[in-house]
Amino acid sequence: ILFKNKVLVAVISAAAIVIWAKPLGVLGGLMDGQRRDIGNIGLGLAFKQHAPQASVADGYAGSVFYFAPQVRGIDVLGKMDAHIARMPAAHGGTVPGHNKFDYDYSIGQLHPEYVVAVFEGNAPTEDQLRHTQGDWVYPYYLWTNSAFRQHCLPNPMPWNTWRMVYRC
Repeated sequence: ILFKNKVLVAVISAAAIVIWAKPLGVLGGLMDGQRRDIGNIGLGLAFKQHAPQASVADGYAGSVFYFAPQVRGIDVLGKMDAHIARMPAAHGGTVPGHNKFDYDYSIGQLHPEYVVAVFEGNAPTEDQLRHTQGDWVYPYYLWTNSAFRQHCLPNPMPWNTWRMVYRC
């Protein structure tokens, strides 16, 4: 009799999902995704305000460039770059869309005016570098890339954004 009432079943189901999802971290993951989305929108708006005609290299190739439509986006992970997309997966990475990169090409040959780092703050912490292995190795390779270190790293932008921006 209880399950014949569709409204009651919907309420019980929703409550069960919330109770089940919280300990598994599902809700936290959703909130983290929302934080990244909001942060990337802020980055796009910062470029629109401070460097509206610039060329910008970033691994998050979506909302940053969407909210700064005059910016020329350089997708360092190759989701929109034929050169990188045709490369083999780098270093055994298995996460599609995050396992191909060529910073010597994206930074050294394309010469972006800005690079948006994947890490937060002026420099990655030792803990962040430890977590950039396997499937998530691309931030480590940005940090150690000679073109990035020589032309971009010395010039962090003082913008209040969730990821660090460097002028090259």
